[in-house]
Amino acid sequence: MTSDRPPRRPVTTFVGPRDGRQIPWGNGGGASRELILRSRADDPGRLLWRMSTTQILASCPFSAYAGCKRTITLLSGGAFTLDFFGHAPAHTVERFEPFDFSGGWKTYCHLPGDVATVLNVMTDESVAYSRTVLTPGSSVSRQPLATDAVLLYGLEGTTRLAASFDLPIEALEAGDMLAIEQARGERLDLTGQTGDAKLLVFSFA
Repeated sequence: MTSDRPPRRPVTTFVGPRDGRQIPWGNGGGASRELILRSRADDPGRLLWRMSTTQILASCPFSAYAGCKRTITLLSGGAFTLDFFGHAPAHTVERFEPFDFSGGWKTYCHLPGDVATVLNVMTDESVAYSRTVLTPGSSVSRQPLATDAVLLYGLEGTTRLAASFDLPIEALEAGDMLAIEQARGERLDLTGQTGDAKLLVFSFA
């Protein structure tokens, strides 16, 4: 028996460095620029995953997000230290080095120097995901699309993109975000257009 339903086509979302909506912090200490948000199909009020950027202006406590996993990546500014009050050892976050921790932990950020701009990814703790920093070279490298969603964020330089489906852009610059959903089994090729090309890639199962 064959299905009359047409095959699902990949869905792409592009957000540039000046796009996104401003969301106030839960603790009132600032605001984040939300790049993309997905909620659970069975519970629209519950977060599935979310990517945002924010500026940390001074040392401050982080809002608690029980039931979520968090990954924070320093994009620019000075390194800072996260204190977890005994839940885990304190950790210093360095530029372009993603760090994972529980959103339910009491967390304090010690910012000793410059204002820090960070990328935040929050994920429901039931969702399996992986993340990696890629440095595409001058020859084509293939990124497997084998999960429900893949998020690419340009950390540095320029990366050219090609795929077996239509893309909204031809290259990803620093500060650009591209989400690819419903694309299991499709092909995505990455080529570093500049020598400093660097991407952060999240894959959500």
